[in-house]
Parts: sequence; C-alpha cells; structure tokens
Amino acid sequence: MPEKAISLEQARPVFNALPFPVFISTFGDLTSPVFVNDALLPFATGEDESTPVAEDISLEKLFTLDNSGGKKQRQWASLLQENLPLAVTCRSLKNERYKISLDALTLDGKPYVLGVISLFQEDVALTQAHHDFVSIMSHEFRTPLTSIRGFADTMLHYGTKLAPEQQTRFIKIIRDQSDRLSRMVENILIISKLGQEQKKPQARPVLLSDLVSKVNGALQGKGVNVEKRFVFKDIDTTESLWAEPDSLEQVLLNLMDNAVKYSPEIKTITVSAEPFSEDPKRFVKIVVADEGDGINEEQLTKLFSKFYRTANHMTQQVEGSGLGLYITKTIVQRMGGQIGVESEVGKGSRFWFTVPFNTLEMQNQYRKSILLSGEAADDDDF
Repeated sequence: MPEKAISLEQARPVFNALPFPVFISTFGDLTSPVFVNDALLPFATGEDESTPVAEDISLEKLFTLDNSGGKKQRQWASLLQENLPLAVTCRSLKNERYKISLDALTLDGKPYVLGVISLFQEDVALTQAHHDFVSIMSHEFRTPLTSIRGFADTMLHYGTKLAPEQQTRFIKIIRDQSDRLSRMVENILIISKLGQEQKKPQARPVLLSDLVSKVNGALQGKGVNVEKRFVFKDIDTTESLWAEPDSLEQVLLNLMDNAVKYSPEIKTITVSAEPFSEDPKRFVKIVVADEGDGINEEQLTKLFSKFYRTANHMTQQVEGSGLGLYITKTIVQRMGGQIGVESEVGKGSRFWFTVPFNTLEMQNQYRKSILLSGEAADDDDF
C-alpha cells in the first residue's frame, strides 16, 4: 500500500505532547505560525503577564533576534534565505535568551518550517537533543498514522466489496496501530512528567506479591498467558518494600512486558526477589530473567539510553520507540534505587533493579524530606 503523508491535524497532538515550545510556519510567512503547541503559549501573554493568547501569535512580537555575523539587525524574513536546518538566538519579552532551531517539515505533501525553542545554553548539545527528539518522534509517529489512514481509506473506498476476513484484518491493523500510537503518546507524557517533577514520589509500604498480581492482570489483559510464560521465586516471602506503588508497578510491568516481547513463546521468564549484595539489610533486588537471544556487550552500554533499541531478529519483529527502558531507569533512580542488566548472547538476559525495604530508617528519611519541603505527611503511609 502506498505511503500517505501526515496532515497538520494529525501532527497537532504529537507536538502538543512535547514539554518544550514548538511552532510550525509556512515558507511564505515565517513569523505567523499556522500552529504553536501548548508549551509556547506562556510566551504570548498580555501586559499583565497572566492571560495567554492562543491566536494570531506573531514571533516578531514575542522574540527579538540577536545580532549575528556582523549584521546590524537580523530580520526574521531573511532567515529563510539561508539553508535549513538553521539555529538562531533571540530574546523573549522578559529578556531571556533562547535558541530557535529551524528545519524543513513536510505535512500532507506540502513544505513547512518546524521551529523548536529552547533556553539558550552554552552546551549546544541540549538544544540539539530537543531538535533530535522532535525529529525522531515525528518519524516514529508517522508509521502508525500512515497505516491507520491507509487502511481506513481503503475500507471507506471499497466498503462491502471487501471480503469479511479482509475487513476483519484491516480493522485489527487499525486497532493495533492505534494502540501503538497511544503507547507512544503515553511514553512522551511520562517523560514530560518525570522531567517536570522536582519532589520525590510519595513512598509508602508496598507488598511485592500485590504488585506482581496487578502486573499479571495487566499482562493477561494484553493476551499473555502468565501461568505458562512466568515462574515466580520468593515473591510471597519478601518483606514489605518502601516505594511509590504506581511507579514500582510501572517498572515491573515494563520489564516483564519486554521479556515477553523479546523472548520466544516456548521459553519461560523468571521473576524473583533476592538480597542485594551491596546492602542486603536495606534493599531487595528484583530480577526479571528471560531465555531470549541475549545482548552483546557493546549494546548493553547503550541499552537504557533514550530511543535506543538493540539490533537482533526479535526487535525487528516487535514495534517500539526505544523509550521504555529509559523511562524505567529514570523511575528507579527517582525512587532511590539502582538498575542494571546482565546478558550473554544466546543465553538470555537478567534485568534487575533495587527497592528499599520498609524500615524505620526509610520512614524517618521520608519524614525529613517532607519537613524540608514544607508539605504534610499522610499518616496512612506509615
């Protein structure tokens, strides 16, 4: 089936999910965007700096371009006379310095300009990371959107002329790609939330067996035969842990779900709890071990990086964005734990992470952090 272009309307929810300012303009009028995401709206405030202006935003009024290259005054209109991609510096209404990265973007077969705005830093890598994030996610979103639109158009065009089994197959593809798109948006929102939160998650006593039961239910809802695929060791005998339940559940779900995706159906997956050798009195080590292809040493060093996926025949069969393990590592570190992986090619992988026990020491540390932040502790947490 021929690939179809993404429209501006389809791109809106993608860019609105991003935590940093983005705009889309035409080549004919760079300063009057046809779209700005929610993160850019706070720049467009009234005189009282309290009411965002959502329409008719003019970049010329919001940002003053810095002098550059010996020119007396750099004009917005002159920017498109230069080759894209292009990065320029500017100042906001509050005289804060920003960098705007401009690049070409095709939507619905038409050329547009994509602008990514970031706080100016001497470390240019941060700006480049923002630009790369938009570029990569735009590419990732394009595949499911193209499939959804293509198969929906086919069904609308041919309707009842399609055989029932064809209709069923097309609908299943549309559903699966919609689910994939939903997971990608959810991952972006999780990353945005993790980046914005400054305080630690609200920890409380948690039983590992209860969390495993919840994750099992979630996996069964996705069609996984948990009893056939998983073996559990020392889960029921583990003391209560000290963690934020939803965050810990997300970590366990990510690792168990990955093990299902990247190991053969005929192989079992072992989930176990064992003492953490570096500090056995304070931490438990939770391990998810599979019997898959394994991962070579070079790939192991990059495994928890954003957008990274290992290269083997299993990853070619499973769709993904390379964000799951990055999110998992971030959550574990925010909970005060460690995460790692041990693997050997042809012999499978052992993903592990640590969680503190529910001890008086952990509770006292929690109370101190609450007092320092000025918040009230919930007595139900103890």
